[in-house]
Amino acid sequence: MKPEDQSKRNLPRIEIDGKRQRMKSDDQSKKIFVKMTKTMAIDVKNTDTIDAVKTKVQDMEGTASSKQELFFDGTYLIGTQTVKYYNIPTNSCIDVYVKDACAITISIQTLTNSFSLLNMKTSDTISDIKSMIHDKRGIPSDQQTLIFSGKVLDEDQTLASCGVHNNAILQMLTRPSSTLHVTVKFIQGSPINLEVQNWYTIAELKLMIGLPQGGQLKLFFSDQELDDNQTLRDYRINDYAVLEVKPALIKIFVKTPDWKPVVMNVGAYERLSDVAVRIGERLDLDLNEFAILFNERYLFNNNCMISEMGIELNELLNSDSTVEESGIVDGSTLRLLPVENEDA
Repeated sequence: MKPEDQSKRNLPRIEIDGKRQRMKSDDQSKKIFVKMTKTMAIDVKNTDTIDAVKTKVQDMEGTASSKQELFFDGTYLIGTQTVKYYNIPTNSCIDVYVKDACAITISIQTLTNSFSLLNMKTSDTISDIKSMIHDKRGIPSDQQTLIFSGKVLDEDQTLASCGVHNNAILQMLTRPSSTLHVTVKFIQGSPINLEVQNWYTIAELKLMIGLPQGGQLKLFFSDQELDDNQTLRDYRINDYAVLEVKPALIKIFVKTPDWKPVVMNVGAYERLSDVAVRIGERLDLDLNEFAILFNERYLFNNNCMISEMGIELNELLNSDSTVEESGIVDGSTLRLLPVENEDA
């Protein structure tokens, strides 16, 4: 059998007046791709003209056929010629360029303000618009939802296909991302930068940094100790927040001769001098007029009182020592004793 006879056998058959006849290959539909700001698949026939292909692109994307220039393999395609004339095979790609695209201005309206985007083209996609908003306002594209005429706009659509015209107003809704970037600082060693989700629990975050649960070391944010069962979102921890690993806070009692005990939370690694300052601020006292007594040892803010009261060095607390080094533990009581200044 001759090769041409074999090719004829493979052609599909159609019924005409009750007789089966072979369909010409030029009448078969085939798929080609056209590339603008995105790539689209369209069905064409060999007998379709280039103008007909432009019309299909216009129907899909809204770009007027008169503004389209089509190229295949570097060759400009004339509108009156056919797909067959240019020998465009199935699954090939045609480049579409938009000529004389009019620059338009659109306004983006949010819940709190509005701003304009200038020199946009109707062939720009919604993805392009989101990228420009990101560049201009710093809002990530994946957090933007754009709406026009009550419809949410798909990223692959062009402004033309959405019916967006000059001076049109697009509404933008933003949603916060669940992804956070946090830094964890330690008492010693280098900090760790982490990418986490805001629904992670504190226990899960501790697991990520190798911090044992139930241990003496705790996570803090803005001097607040974080509970293992709460999430980052519960504590309103934002992107690029800094968390600290510190010993758990301990509860101490501060007594004066005249007042009831005051409860304070202090860190085991806080210096006694810092604790003294906090006590003075909490009770609104001038610490020059008081000595702090713990375990029969004294801490003076005014060192002149030491000699005047006949205090021995072994009876003194070191102001540069930490709470832990001074033997202060959870539930310890510190007393405030008035001191008399003979110069007063």
